[in-house]
Amino acid sequence: MRGIKKGVRRLAIKFIAILAVVYMVALPFSNGDLFAKQAKITYSVEWQNPLPQGNNLNAVWGTNSSDVFAVGDAGTILHYDGTSWTIMKSYTKKNLNAVWGASPSNVYVVGDDKVVLHYDGERWVSIARETQNASATRLNWHGVWGVTDGDVYFVGDHSTVVRYDGSHWNTMVTPTNKALHSVWGSSSSDIYAVGLLGTILHYNGSRWVIRDSGTTSDFNGVWGDGVRGVFAVGGPNNSLYYNFSNDEWDFMAGDTAYWLNDVWGNDSADVFAVGMYGTVVHYDGSAWGKLESGVSDDLNGVWGASGTDIFAVGNSGIIMHYDGTVWVAMSSGISGDFRDIWGSSDADIFVVGLEGSIVHREDGMWNSMDSGVSVGLYGIWGSSASDVFAVGDGGVILHYDGSNWGAMDSGTEEGLNDVWGLSSTDVFAVGGEILHYDGVQWSSV
Repeated sequence: MRGIKKGVRRLAIKFIAILAVVYMVALPFSNGDLFAKQAKITYSVEWQNPLPQGNNLNAVWGTNSSDVFAVGDAGTILHYDGTSWTIMKSYTKKNLNAVWGASPSNVYVVGDDKVVLHYDGERWVSIARETQNASATRLNWHGVWGVTDGDVYFVGDHSTVVRYDGSHWNTMVTPTNKALHSVWGSSSSDIYAVGLLGTILHYNGSRWVIRDSGTTSDFNGVWGDGVRGVFAVGGPNNSLYYNFSNDEWDFMAGDTAYWLNDVWGNDSADVFAVGMYGTVVHYDGSAWGKLESGVSDDLNGVWGASGTDIFAVGNSGIIMHYDGTVWVAMSSGISGDFRDIWGSSDADIFVVGLEGSIVHREDGMWNSMDSGVSVGLYGIWGSSASDVFAVGDGGVILHYDGSNWGAMDSGTEEGLNDVWGLSSTDVFAVGGEILHYDGVQWSSV
């Protein structure tokens, strides 16, 4: 079930990690770049227990096998160029749930708290504000799909469907209030959205109508070939196939007792579905059969360039690849519970993350520090080894004086995502608000 799946994968779990620091690069700044970091550490992360490890990945999509995007919790966006995965800057800490694009330079990502991001081939930009009037209710987006860059559909909580025509965002009328988890279509007059309690909606180019699924079990994913039929997957042994020829949804006996989270196919006789506990099942045109993934973590999304070039992503940063014969784990290079890193030198480095975690490298050794808080910490910067600032959820700002971390009065309860300064008396923190520290107190800018 999508609610259970998302609740489980958002649990913050502390792990012990060894960070191998490669080098430190000082970044030059102009006066107009006040909110960038003054120093940044380039580092590699090698998780020792468990291995591999990383942020939960929720969806994957690409234009071809050398242009693949994976998105996940805490604003994670990864890109695969055919050789390796790299981390992209999303400028959000919200969980990202789905990704789709019209081209390599026109990609959309959606997530919790109405997050909508757009990639133009160079950088990701939030376009959430443009959708505010189109969907006034507070919601999480769960799916995105489009026909072209001028015909894109977003689905989410409360049966919300928003269509983007290239210029305007328009909320569409739907005949239910159930949350929608996934959307797919073959054309602008043949679109399917699936969700809670067996909900299946179909758009015929003029209006959305309810299709009888015959079940009250949730659906998490939908995909079709546009020729023979459509597949919807969800609860244990709850897969449906819509046959275009007889205009009916037929129950399909599965080969798994676990929830399925997503589905993709090369054609209607070569379909893959992924789910809980590393489940991968394959449909060959006559029956579903289980494939060995080699992992036990939940798999949340699947996409392929062909039947022998398929990617699946899941919890703990797992990325799997299928070559038509065997599934193999790929290295994502993401760093799990840690969110930011800063150092005054390669011998004095601080790393912050979820649940108030701070680790410090000094004299070649990494040691956990007592932050005094249990909230997520997302940004860290200092003017020296004895003047370091860390910021996070609930307006938390911490200061390190070279001996201990202490809480500062930020004057806000808004989440703070980053911190940087020109000096110890000229520091900025950004997030729900923009704050400035003059060496005495923090104030809203």
